[in-house]
Amino acid sequence: MESLLPQGMNLKTAESGFKNRGQFIAALHVSKNLNISFDQLKAKMTGVSIDATGQTTNSTPMSLGKAIHELRPTVPETQANQEAERAEKQAKETEKPGKPTT
Repeated sequence: MESLLPQGMNLKTAESGFKNRGQFIAALHVSKNLNISFDQLKAKMTGVSIDATGQTTNSTPMSLGKAIHELRPTVPETQANQEAERAEKQAKETEKPGKPTT
């Protein structure tokens, strides 16, 4: 799973704020699959973002599909939801013991 993490980010920091581990891993897969910034995706999904000065901003958390569509407006909503489902399936595979983590 470490291979999916953004450069310089540790697992504990990356995972914090998500509802569950599956949601976190699905976000990692979407970030890699669609080349979307993990930090931006995490902020949309958790409703918490931190700017360069360390200031925290809270907003309403959103689903993975909605976050994809918000960050990639050119991706139709139905396709965004399909990408979310794909990433959720990948997350289940990633979580299986003895399976490759990429």
